[in-house]
Amino acid sequence: MPEPLTTTFTPPAGCTSDVWDGEGYYILGGTRHSTCMPTAFKPDAEPSFFYSPGLYCPAGYSTACSSSTAIGSETETVITCCPSRYKCQERTRSAWDWESTLGCTSACLTEQPITILLVSSIHTTVCAVGGGVNAYSVQLRYRAADLQITSSSISLSTTPATNSLPTATSTSVSTSTFPAQT
Repeated sequence: MPEPLTTTFTPPAGCTSDVWDGEGYYILGGTRHSTCMPTAFKPDAEPSFFYSPGLYCPAGYSTACSSSTAIGSETETVITCCPSRYKCQERTRSAWDWESTLGCTSACLTEQPITILLVSSIHTTVCAVGGGVNAYSVQLRYRAADLQITSSSISLSTTPATNSLPTATSTSVSTSTFPAQT
């Protein structure tokens, strides 16, 4: 049964900045999904876990991909939220099992150093072209009826918008409000 996500979840700072060695892959925030993700998040759920109604990406996340599906006479919008500067994982499960489970990736387009956190140490390694850092995605689903939220129950800064585009803040962290971003 899906859980609702009708407010903006704010993860601890390290969840959107620290890259961990996930034993064969790099993962933003490590595998600490119990503290880095909204309540009830299930990273290995099949089919993919989602929040419904899901109206807001977590702070530091933005819309990475979206789609709409007709369900009877209603339209359901599906949004995949990824950390800022990450995109939806496009590889299938046959490539690497963990990639499609995590849902988001930030590819290394040029060879570049990255700092990796290990359980017992911190080291710098090179992210080779074709490599990248992965992250958990947050999938949101909503229908028009879900948007009937009274203005008295939410603050103006978190009011859902429908036609705006994401923008970066002065710290280059894009925070989105759903169903569309501000």
